[in-house]
Amino acid sequence: MLKFEKFKSSHKDMSIKEHINHYLNTAKTMKVKMTRETAKEMVNHERERIVWRNDIYEVFQYHGKLCDNMVQVPEYKGKCDWLSIKRIDKQPCNDWADFQKIKDDICGELREAIQIYPSSERLVDTANQYHLWVLPEGMAIPFGWFEGRVINDDSFDDEHLQTEQRLKYQ
Repeated sequence: MLKFEKFKSSHKDMSIKEHINHYLNTAKTMKVKMTRETAKEMVNHERERIVWRNDIYEVFQYHGKLCDNMVQVPEYKGKCDWLSIKRIDKQPCNDWADFQKIKDDICGELREAIQIYPSSERLVDTANQYHLWVLPEGMAIPFGWFEGRVINDDSFDDEHLQTEQRLKYQ
């Protein structure tokens, strides 16, 4: 996987008015009700995000206040990042190692991120697009292992590692 570079969104060549009309026309085609005010908010939000691309992925980064509408905990507002990840070829993906590298390259190795599997009532599934919510540096997710370990030797038995971890935390 090649290094990520900032990418200029094609919509930035449109005027704001053209961009708003684009959203309204798309909504109309999809038979979704959308007000001009909502379209304007979406355009402003889109124009402030950072777009990253490499040979495989396109990632939209919404930083700080841009992802506050996705942050449910008031003390985290303005401090998180939301990474919206999709393959350029639009194929499904969920390669953990790739997502780890994307998070590290864009937000830093010292920050932790989560991917959620919500209840059916909150499910959003409109494309082969995946989302990571990146916590502020120094904030740890309160689940998982408490110390890191990376094994690059394929001969090491994964079952042995799982048994070792279970015994350690019992």
